[in-house]
Amino acid sequence: MSKGLVAPEDERGVVRVFQVQLSKNEMTSFTAKEPLDDGAIRSPINRTLGVAELDHDFVEVFPAADLQGTGLVAYLTEGLGVLEDEIEDHKARLEGLTGYVMIVRSGAFKGKAARMKANYPLDYIGGYLDDSATRELSLPTPPRAQGHADFVQNGAPPKLRERSTKRSLLALVAIVVAGVVIWMLGANK
Repeated sequence: MSKGLVAPEDERGVVRVFQVQLSKNEMTSFTAKEPLDDGAIRSPINRTLGVAELDHDFVEVFPAADLQGTGLVAYLTEGLGVLEDEIEDHKARLEGLTGYVMIVRSGAFKGKAARMKANYPLDYIGGYLDDSATRELSLPTPPRAQGHADFVQNGAPPKLRERSTKRSLLALVAIVVAGVVIWMLGANK
C-alpha cells in the first residue's frame, strides 16, 4: 500500500497531510467548488493535486491554529484514527505546521488509482495509515477463508465505516466548540 503521492486502485486507510502556503484571502478561491453537469466538482484543489476527480467529502482544509490546544497530532490519531506508530517520527513537524493544512483521505479518490502532485501552494508532509487500513497479505488465501479475504479486500462493512465517520465528525465539532470557547474567553479580557 502506497502512502506517498500515488494512490493505488481501491486504496483504503491512508490519510495524507499537506501544508497549504496561501494567505487567508487566497484560501477562499483555493477552496471554491464548481459543480459540473455530470455531478462532479471542479476545484483549484483538483488542479493543484493533479487529480481530475475528487470526492471533496474526504478533503479537509483548515487553519492549523484551529487545533490550538488539541493539536494536529491528536486530531489525526483521535479524530481520524491514524495509528500512533505511523506518526511517531513526524510529531514535531506536524505540530509545528502553521498557516493552512489540507488532509486528503483515501476515499477522496473514489476507489480509482491516482497520481498526485504537490504543486504550489502545497507542501506534502506525509501519508499515514489509519485504523481502517487494509494490509496486503503475501500468502495465498485458502478457499475456506475466502469470506475473510473478501472482507479485507472490500473494506470494513458500512456500519463500521459509518461509526468511523461519526467519530471523526464528533471530534471536529468538539475542536470547533473548544476553539469558539477559547476565542470567547480571550475576547472578554
